[in-house]
Amino acid sequence: MKNRYIIPVFIPHFGCTNDCVFCNQRKITSVNDEWVTAEYIKERIRHYLDIYARVDRNNMEIAFYGGSFTALSIEKQREILYAAREFIEQGGINCIRISTRPDSINPDILRLLKQNYVKIIELGAQSMDDGVLKQCKRGHTAAHTKKAAALIREWGFSLGLQMMIGLPGDNEHKSINTAWMLSMLQPHFVRIYPTLVLKGTHLAKLYRQGLYEPLSLARAVDVCKKVYMVFRYHDIPVIRMGLQAADNINFGRDVVAGPVHSSFGELVVSSVYLDMLMFVLKDHKIGDCPMFVYVNPKEVSKVVGNRRSNITYLTEKFGINEIKVMPDDGIKEGTVKVSRGSWSQKISQSGYIKKKGNPVTLLVKN
Repeated sequence: MKNRYIIPVFIPHFGCTNDCVFCNQRKITSVNDEWVTAEYIKERIRHYLDIYARVDRNNMEIAFYGGSFTALSIEKQREILYAAREFIEQGGINCIRISTRPDSINPDILRLLKQNYVKIIELGAQSMDDGVLKQCKRGHTAAHTKKAAALIREWGFSLGLQMMIGLPGDNEHKSINTAWMLSMLQPHFVRIYPTLVLKGTHLAKLYRQGLYEPLSLARAVDVCKKVYMVFRYHDIPVIRMGLQAADNINFGRDVVAGPVHSSFGELVVSSVYLDMLMFVLKDHKIGDCPMFVYVNPKEVSKVVGNRRSNITYLTEKFGINEIKVMPDDGIKEGTVKVSRGSWSQKISQSGYIKKKGNPVTLLVKN
């Protein structure tokens, strides 16, 4: 697969009529409302075209982040889209992607987006539990997400869904149920974010008052792992887990509390690999010969674990005297091959969870 190059354009949340308890988009985007003009859009695009001067522009996308795009006025949407489409019609960029709220999608808006080269729409579902959505002051229900997702697919857009774990009123069971319900909407990809307490939010006030307790890092990794495996069970790509510095959030300055980690997604996938290896080894007779784990070169560090934590745990639990993780271009991402002497077994993430059974019933028990 060819690399996809994103031209990020951050817009504030002035299109959004809601003030969710966890949200402080102006803090994240550092962009004032009046800055989002056609000229601002063009300047951002030109800036990144200079950076990507030597790459294939057919793999470039303009991505509008940081706000509910379709909650903007129709006039503002047109102004922004017309500024971006100029570069697409010149042959410089492939398409546009946007993110928005589930209750800000209708046929008229989708028609405008379709006419202006938007191909990917991400919905900030966050939860499919109406009680959680109400506590978070989202201003929409799970029914809005279902309806919007169906319309987006009907109009031929690629559908992305975003969910959060650790929200006020949320728990592990509700998060897993949300993942299952979102999977039924057949998204082309998903993003999973642990809830962070950001300065300037209502959630920060609740935290200081002792009315909200964020997930610990270890707990967030565990819950996110189970949610991740629900999506993998349905063969839905998870393209992001956790915020990163590239999301225009300063971990040291903006985050009051919560499971913050610059490599959160890698911690989650590493934990999945540990479970997979334990599943393979649990009925295997351990001998004196070393164990070889073959994995795609891109995922060696995830199998090894943070500070070799997976290797250390397996050697101690199973009494294996040596474990060697070997890069192998012939192994697909998400798959491992374990070999000891004449014995070997290959297993993929989706194969692992399907062997275990229905993730909604089994993952909660683990």
